[in-house]
Amino acid sequence: MNSSELSVETEFVFTLVQHICGTISLLLNGSILLLIIKDEDKRNKTYRKYLCSLQIFSLAYDIFSDIYAPIIMAHKGLVYSDSILARKIPVTHFLVARLYSLRQTKTIIIDTIFYVEVFVSYFACVFYRRGVVFANRSRLNLFGWKRNLLYLSLQLYFLVSTAGALYLVGKSLENSERMLPEDLNWVRQKASHVYVRLDQNFFYASLVADQYATVLGFSIFAMLRQLIIEVKRGSRKASDATRRYQQLAVRSLILQGAVPGLVYLIPSFINSCLQAAPAYFQLGEQFDRFAAVLSPSLWIIMTKHTFANSLTMLYCSPSYRRKIASAMRRWVQGKYCLVQVSPMHSNQALTSMTY
Repeated sequence: MNSSELSVETEFVFTLVQHICGTISLLLNGSILLLIIKDEDKRNKTYRKYLCSLQIFSLAYDIFSDIYAPIIMAHKGLVYSDSILARKIPVTHFLVARLYSLRQTKTIIIDTIFYVEVFVSYFACVFYRRGVVFANRSRLNLFGWKRNLLYLSLQLYFLVSTAGALYLVGKSLENSERMLPEDLNWVRQKASHVYVRLDQNFFYASLVADQYATVLGFSIFAMLRQLIIEVKRGSRKASDATRRYQQLAVRSLILQGAVPGLVYLIPSFINSCLQAAPAYFQLGEQFDRFAAVLSPSLWIIMTKHTFANSLTMLYCSPSYRRKIASAMRRWVQGKYCLVQVSPMHSNQALTSMTY
């Protein structure tokens, strides 16, 4: 076995961990989604739509990744999977946000759509909260069809950026597979794989794709900064209860962006360093073995940003915590009553059979 190749047992553990994490995430994130939908607070009637969108696309992004169970080796430029889903959907379709292939442009860009919709949904949440706090005191506030037109423009902007990246990275990947090093030939035996070289085309494609995230990121940061300043000053002509509510809403919004963002960005940054390290340093087999385990582990952490978002929402919403605690108590009490009643029914049935 090559130093960079994981053992069958290790690959099985990574796949199993992702499947188990996906099940746990589905239970928690699905519960939070139901709480959002059933929220009876009239003040959140419109905001709830954007929050549902954020939770749904975040959940879809994480669950799809956990089912697909890709193994990332950033230091080798490899992404592969041996899962059942990988035999139906190639890795190039799964990670098209980062690994575009010109020959695969006719397929549905599953992972990219989920990822971008998470970003756009969070932008929509921040933009809506800004409109509530500033009302008509800002020219940049949009309502009704104008707001919908803004969101549609963001989607079109994404499509244009993706088309440019598709062309550039497609040219890069056409040569990458033919230049696969001999020590990585073992990956051809996997259900699906892709090999990425950091050539000039890939670098330009990254610039094209990253500018979309940069524009949205700076816009979100600027709006959050405005909200923080306005809430600290105290919203004009607002009651104490309204100001308190807006302060809690803005705090929750900031944490919902910061905590999941850090869960995603920190492992992503470390993986980027692992990817760039072989180009600048002479690294041996010991580093290969270490990175071969660290890189897929970081990917598993990255895909738990929705789990972190759900925990953040529970932390910021006492009403959600009370509802979940109440539901768990009812479930436990129901199980306890069932255990208490079952022996009695069994004895009655035994008595009737005796007679």
